[in-house]
Amino acid sequence: MNRQTSRSSMVLFVIALSFSSAIARASHIGGGDQNPSLETDAGSIAKWQDAKIGLTVHWGPVALRGTEIGWSRSEREAAPGTELVGWSLSAQVPAPDYDLLYQEFNPVLFNADDWAQLLKDSGFRYVAFVSKHHDGFVMWNTKQTDYNIMHSAFHRDWLKEIADACRKQGIVFGVYYSVLDFYQYDYAGGAAAGSTLNRGGPGFKLDRAPDFDRYVSYMKAELKELIQDYGIDNLLLDGNWDPCWTHERGSDLYRYLRGLKNTLLVSNRVETKAGDEEARALGYDKALWVFYSKPWKNETYAGDYLEREEYIGGPAPYPWEAWITLGEQWAWRPNDKYKSPEDCIRYLVETVGGGGNFNLNVTPMADGRFEQRQKDTLLKIGAWLKANGESVYGTRGGPFEPGLWGASTRRGNKVYVHILSWPGDTLRLPPLDQAVKSGRRLNGGEVQWKQAANGVEISVPDAQRDPLDTIVELTVGH
Repeated sequence: MNRQTSRSSMVLFVIALSFSSAIARASHIGGGDQNPSLETDAGSIAKWQDAKIGLTVHWGPVALRGTEIGWSRSEREAAPGTELVGWSLSAQVPAPDYDLLYQEFNPVLFNADDWAQLLKDSGFRYVAFVSKHHDGFVMWNTKQTDYNIMHSAFHRDWLKEIADACRKQGIVFGVYYSVLDFYQYDYAGGAAAGSTLNRGGPGFKLDRAPDFDRYVSYMKAELKELIQDYGIDNLLLDGNWDPCWTHERGSDLYRYLRGLKNTLLVSNRVETKAGDEEARALGYDKALWVFYSKPWKNETYAGDYLEREEYIGGPAPYPWEAWITLGEQWAWRPNDKYKSPEDCIRYLVETVGGGGNFNLNVTPMADGRFEQRQKDTLLKIGAWLKANGESVYGTRGGPFEPGLWGASTRRGNKVYVHILSWPGDTLRLPPLDQAVKSGRRLNGGEVQWKQAANGVEISVPDAQRDPLDTIVELTVGH
């Protein structure tokens, strides 16, 4: 992405469809062409879309080194004097050392109730904790391998603790799980199908050839534990882009998961990369906007919603989520550069205004605490949501297409116009197919509005404009 493109010169959307057409629900979402009778559970996806804002937590033994989770496991060491840079593979931990980090991992300051309270106070309605990343280390009390949290220096099933704490706070509990596994020997059996992602090779050897089918059985047994013993409601998968993960395997896994829990939501990364949305960047600025050139092939490939990693994109005819990390790295590192609370709120507004959910990734430290900088950002987001949440929770995107000016959300007979950047004294919006009955500032103050055949005009005195987001509520009807 071109980080030098200015916001004022960037094209946000090049979409031929009207906004209402772009967000009209696709005809079949769920099991794809291999499982045509399996459609996404309507109640679950509606609840997920109502929640609007979720949190992912990347955490594990690698926090002891402050390098990237999974990807810093390698055959080679970092070059002398190498600086830790997010998404750079220059910061490495040799695989034998990486695989033993769990023996040192002892986050004695972890407190599940404190974490859940922080998430509640920050306004997050659902979560996805990393249960197993590409490095293969299992962060719960699994019966499938000893390479898990109960054999670390910590000896506690923190995932069970945080699941219970989140439910007490009314937060929907889910997990992240990677199909890809650098550690398990049998995953190497996928090499014949094109996998080249060994990142240091398996963590152990056996006196037989690796068997990828055996690995898939291992993975299914772990996922069954997460569904039946931890009661997950949402499964964010990853690693599907490895060439050994095929359409047939993805469709089979989706069918297996829905058979265990029909109301479970499964991200589109259950499937091969071939079916994913193809995003082409037109530019990069604080809003991470890109233009998607090819939509998710949801009628062919399984999944209940689309995961957009590190981009927002535009309106789409299927449920989607913008998955954005707070720092430059997905796992904790010292002195990481974090996005500001204001930027996070802008991303949230632009996401929900485009019809999506916003999922922010945060990174606890090795001792079980969140950095104060992260806590401060989360709580500022929560304070903003406490004041303005009615324009976010339970809404859908539109009716106005997002643009440089901002975005809009709607619920019932209310339209919430989020003005992030005033184009002048007056914001001019396209026509509405309903009459505007009244208008008000969401948190008080003066607003003037006018509706005509050619559109809707909104004005707010300069002194009363919110520098972050001026929100105007319009009541509409026939």
